[in-house]
Amino acid sequence: MRGALIRIAGVETQVSGERGEFRLEGIRPGTRKMVVTCLGYRPLETDVTFVRSGELVLPLAPAEPRATDAQVGAIRGRVRVAGGREALEGATITLPALGLARVTDREGAFSFPDVPPGLHAISIALLGYAKRVDSVQVAAGRVTDLDVPLSVEPIPLEGITVTAEPRWLASTGFYRRIENRYAYYPGRAWTREEIEKLDPLFIQDLVESVPGVSYDPARGYTTRSRSCRLALYVDDAPMPDFDLRVLDPRQIEAMEVYYGGMSQMPTEYGHKHCGVILVWLRH
Repeated sequence: MRGALIRIAGVETQVSGERGEFRLEGIRPGTRKMVVTCLGYRPLETDVTFVRSGELVLPLAPAEPRATDAQVGAIRGRVRVAGGREALEGATITLPALGLARVTDREGAFSFPDVPPGLHAISIALLGYAKRVDSVQVAAGRVTDLDVPLSVEPIPLEGITVTAEPRWLASTGFYRRIENRYAYYPGRAWTREEIEKLDPLFIQDLVESVPGVSYDPARGYTTRSRSCRLALYVDDAPMPDFDLRVLDPRQIEAMEVYYGGMSQMPTEYGHKHCGVILVWLRH
């Protein structure tokens, strides 16, 4: 399995690759204690006798049944050069208490999909850069994003920027869509923070603030030309006759409004509608 930590006293800790492979070098003949840890599996502690070069298979037994998304959180992030945006590939990210590690890809990205909630120590190391150790708070049911700058000199570093997103909202594609909302999709999207800042009296006030959208008592929300009726979804369930006026803006985690024809709609909805209102409630 990927991301297992292999520890032997006096030997540099190894991290298993995509197929669980690892390589130990410079070990003198004799018996050594080996400890292997990996999230989701029971720790393995065993004595291994080294005589000559060869292959070693280490079986790990599964731990308790996997927790549900509501019981665990997740960490994802990107490692970059301090003071710039250049991604750093090959950095080792470790959660020591969990016995879990990842290596950043070409984009400097890494992720830990299933992390118990709580405060966790995190270590970031890359040859030629100052190693840093920090802590990160993980909440159940949420994805914690990290922006990690590394410096080539051991000087005071920028702080790690931490943001926590609702995990269920990330799984619906909301954050992917709002990253591209102005580039590809005509319309508007609001996060909870943006809604709280605007402090609308009614949620439909936000919908009607979108240029090109109006309310028709007979047809509901349409484009100004009335050539397109916007479909309404609440938590990804179609609600064609739902009245937005019954919703308190404080109940909303996020909202999206898109229109402009099927070819300009998000792929999840473009094959069905020429326009759509997506309401995501707080959970």
